[in-house]
Amino acid sequence: MLHPRFNALRLPSASVECLYQGARWLEGPRWFGDDRYLLWSDIPNDRILRWDEESGDVRVFRKSSNNVNGNT
Repeated sequence: MLHPRFNALRLPSASVECLYQGARWLEGPRWFGDDRYLLWSDIPNDRILRWDEESGDVRVFRKSSNNVNGNT
């Protein structure tokens, strides 16, 4: 559930969906539209995670990531 203080930042017609839980500090999302997946950094765990739109699965994309901060 999204904390109510974020309501002012969300468009009324937009929805919010949780893709992954179990991390402390995630950063640097990067969407790859052609292949329909999302990468983001899990900095304290020194890895990059990947979410697949078609299956909904989340898996480790790269470990060690050298604590990468962003994925542009």
